[in-house]
Amino acid sequence: MHRFEHPQTLLLPAHLRLKAQAYAVAVRGTVNYADTGQVSQKVRFDHLTGKLGEEAVRLAYQSFGVTVDGPDYQIYSRAKKSWAADLTVDGTALHVKTQTLKAGLLYGLSWMFQDAATRKDATLTQQGDWVAFVLLNEDDLRARVFPPQQISDLQFAPPMLEHLRGKKQVVYAREQRWFRQEWAAL
Repeated sequence: MHRFEHPQTLLLPAHLRLKAQAYAVAVRGTVNYADTGQVSQKVRFDHLTGKLGEEAVRLAYQSFGVTVDGPDYQIYSRAKKSWAADLTVDGTALHVKTQTLKAGLLYGLSWMFQDAATRKDATLTQQGDWVAFVLLNEDDLRARVFPPQQISDLQFAPPMLEHLRGKKQVVYAREQRWFRQEWAAL
């Protein structure tokens, strides 16, 4: 898989917000997040920002002339949902995790992985999988795409919020070896 060494900052076109919003509204009725107590508006917002993060990674890779398949905007029934990678880059599966700038200011730059008894992100057990992390300013659609990392190279920690412990695992940027140089630049 093509890798880039430095974070890529880009501005998402406004039409992608509309496309992601339509997806987030349509998918809301096919998911059940009762195990984490997330309400409908939060679920819709998470799907919106997640899809925008996928688009940011796609655009970053395409700027290097790399072939990218995805994001997938198909709406699946609950029974057909999967933990498959969000994108395929040069034939390699790539998961995408997105955090908004506002959430980053509240909780520290970090990305969540589902780890509950009822829903578990399969990526957590697939140590060879790749993931790209995105920091998204949801107001102006500016995205910072960090170089992809293998799951085996990540340090996971429990969430700051007590009600999410035992349900999620978190990658805090400040605890990642690959992020130290970037942290100093911020």
